[in-house]
Amino acid sequence: MVFPLLPAMSMVDQTSTVLDYVRATTLPALTLAIVMAVYAVRMLRDNLIEVLDADFVRMAELKGLSPSRVLLRGGPWKESIRSVGCATTRW
Repeated sequence: MVFPLLPAMSMVDQTSTVLDYVRATTLPALTLAIVMAVYAVRMLRDNLIEVLDADFVRMAELKGLSPSRVLLRGGPWKESIRSVGCATTRW
C-alpha cells in the first residue's frame, strides 16, 4: 500500500507549489520535534528527581503537607520546567 501524502523522499524545484514544500518538510520537521521532545522529557525527569531532594521539599513534607500537594502546588515543577527550558533553548 502506497501512502503518498507524506513521501519519504521528494524532489522540490522552483516550479513546485507551496503544498509540495509542506509535504517535503513535514516528516523531517516531525522527526526533529520528536527527538527534541524526548530530550526535553529526559531532562525534565532528571531535574525533577534532583529538585525533589531539595531542602524546601523536605521541609514542606515535614510541615505536614501531603506528597501530592508538594508535587502539584509546590515549587518542584516550576523549578524543573525552568531549568529544562534554559537547557533546551540554550538560553
